[in-house]
Amino acid sequence: MKALLKNRTVSVCITVMIVILATLFGSHRSLTAAAYPVERYFIEGEDEYSIQQQLDVREELARNLMVVAEQYLYVDDAALIDLENALTAMEDADTVKEKSAANQLLTTATERMDYVLAECQLSSADNRYRLGLRSDLAACNQNIRQSEYNTMVTTYNTDVLGKFPANILKKMTFVSELETF
Repeated sequence: MKALLKNRTVSVCITVMIVILATLFGSHRSLTAAAYPVERYFIEGEDEYSIQQQLDVREELARNLMVVAEQYLYVDDAALIDLENALTAMEDADTVKEKSAANQLLTTATERMDYVLAECQLSSADNRYRLGLRSDLAACNQNIRQSEYNTMVTTYNTDVLGKFPANILKKMTFVSELETF
């Protein structure tokens, strides 16, 4: 009788463990699946205006500004070094938060470089190109500001992860809130 009771207790414990693990695994899978469209929106966006695409364009534009600047400034010029560092930060950024910080650095560095180049005696073609780059850099930032990504993140974080039972299960399944840009 004791052996039967012991076997039954072990069986119940195993069943409970399986149910708990299945619940945690299923919760993790469901919560990450709900985050997937938001994460994809950062990369793909809609109508070719995703934040990642705009960051890629901004990086290319900043490199073009660097090419113009290298014709007029010394290699050790602080504005050139700042722009190069901002481009490196953009390349090295992996997370949304890092990309946002790198974009802010890039904005500061390109605006500074534009100011420095405006004080130089650029050829008329280079000056027109500089003005076009400045306009395009600003337009990309405007497209980023108009993105629905941050709204989608807020909705996911509050409406999905912020409500019961997800607000408890997210901690047990190591699902983090999404980062805004």
